[in-house]
Amino acid sequence: MADIDTQEQEEEQAMTLRQIAKKAAMDQEKDKGRLEKATAPAREWSKGGLRWAWGLTSSVILFVPGLLYINIHAFFRITPLSTFFCELGTEWTPGKTEDLAEGFGLGGIKLGEKMLLAFLDFILFMIIVLIVAIIYFIIDHPIASKVIPAITPE
Repeated sequence: MADIDTQEQEEEQAMTLRQIAKKAAMDQEKDKGRLEKATAPAREWSKGGLRWAWGLTSSVILFVPGLLYINIHAFFRITPLSTFFCELGTEWTPGKTEDLAEGFGLGGIKLGEKMLLAFLDFILFMIIVLIVAIIYFIIDHPIASKVIPAITPE
């Protein structure tokens, strides 16, 4: 008889723990919804900034600032401030469609935009390496030092 009472008490405790966990999960979902609603204006602003930055990358002069903002945006997307920043590829969709993005086939767009960002970062890195190599060549090469005597090393 004592075993039955302890077993019933354990089942009641297990039920209350399940109910507590279920209530905590519901509260967490409710808080997440409130947070998303509160940060929606900031997310829309960052979407506009990201669209603007992608437009800047088509210009030769503004390529670096545009790419810099896109990289900053992508970095903040993986930090705790991610609720303020949209995922790459969703800035072209109207409203809040990040949750529905996969259903509309935007998964490929998101992946393509991330790949494009990586490619543009690689291109920028190669341009920087090329500029440094040219400067080093001008300083160190003997023919260039005759043409430009002011920068010859002694």
